[in-house]
Amino acid sequence: MVNFSDSNAPDLTAPKPLLVVFENTTTLNITFSEGLDINTIPDINNYSITPSLEILSASAPVIINEIQLTLAQPPAPGILYSLSFKPTLTDCSGNAVLTTDTLKFGIAQEPEAGDIVINEILFNPVSGGSRFVEVYNKSAKIFDLTGFSLTNFASSSSTATVDITANRLFLPGEFLTFTSAPNDILNRFKNVDAAQLVTQTMPSLDDRTGNISLLWSSGAQQILLDSFDYSNTLHNALLSVSDQEGISLEKIRIDGATNDRANWTSAANNGSPTRPNGQRGTGAGNGDIVSLSTPRLSPDGDGYEDYLDILFNLPGSGYAANMTIYDSEGLLIKQLLNQDISSPTGTFRWDGDDNNGVIVRPGIYILFLEIYNATGNLQQVKKPFSVVTRF
Repeated sequence: MVNFSDSNAPDLTAPKPLLVVFENTTTLNITFSEGLDINTIPDINNYSITPSLEILSASAPVIINEIQLTLAQPPAPGILYSLSFKPTLTDCSGNAVLTTDTLKFGIAQEPEAGDIVINEILFNPVSGGSRFVEVYNKSAKIFDLTGFSLTNFASSSSTATVDITANRLFLPGEFLTFTSAPNDILNRFKNVDAAQLVTQTMPSLDDRTGNISLLWSSGAQQILLDSFDYSNTLHNALLSVSDQEGISLEKIRIDGATNDRANWTSAANNGSPTRPNGQRGTGAGNGDIVSLSTPRLSPDGDGYEDYLDILFNLPGSGYAANMTIYDSEGLLIKQLLNQDISSPTGTFRWDGDDNNGVIVRPGIYILFLEIYNATGNLQQVKKPFSVVTRF
């Protein structure tokens, strides 16, 4: 039998830069998808940094798919740099690194609460599947994952808290997905960005209800970045408990409060780890007292118009509210609010179910909002919309 290594099949795949991290303040370690031609590595003209940083030398350490760059001076804090490559940097088969493949890097900064938010979680995987937690860097800062940890404040297990062990930077606007089995996530979900998957031991997470929190520590200092009290009751009302297996919860508005129950729903296509959420919301409304995300609702679980995002913007504080959905004949279908004291702005989510948890039939429906305060100021708003089914 001839070994695969003896195959004459040509290597036509370009080497891809995957990761850049600091060895020290003036040394960068770059990881590639495969080993490079050692003769092309030392030429410093093969590398370019923007904004400009002088490169003194380039060398190949012990690991075959890594390059080490030595800089003339440390990068400036607070600046995001871009590292690009010339096509004269090749692998051993002569395949050139693509000039469009760039890596971002910079000096890591200390985080503050809210800089990073929890954006998606799969806590109830299918049998044999893996849990994951996705976070988003909504700040303009660069972070080093050293010092971060994941915890479940609802658990007393010895594994309720785990330190994040990956040696990598977390850049502004990036999504990172933590999971103990990245290959499982790649195989089960569509369009996963492997570069944004982080192999990580996960804290113990209950299949129905619990907590996931992201913390940062340095010495005696500890900062709670974000915390989410998850529950299977946040899933779309269309899904039974067994249907929820393998489907993640996604945040609807990334800037919305993490523990706003109306800001989470079942993911379209089971989930979107490493990518913007498929079920993300439409913004803060159009300035009306109440506005709807869509003029129609299609509660069939296909990831399109599965829920109604109701956004309200009251004239001020101190209002109580009734919010009800009626059908075209004036019959009460769903009581969303009943004399609740409401904050001036917020959101609600309706999954197309009635007060008994049954998905409603197609037709025209009316959202009726009534707000009033202690001075007797009463306002009423009606918003029609349609419910359709798509099978």
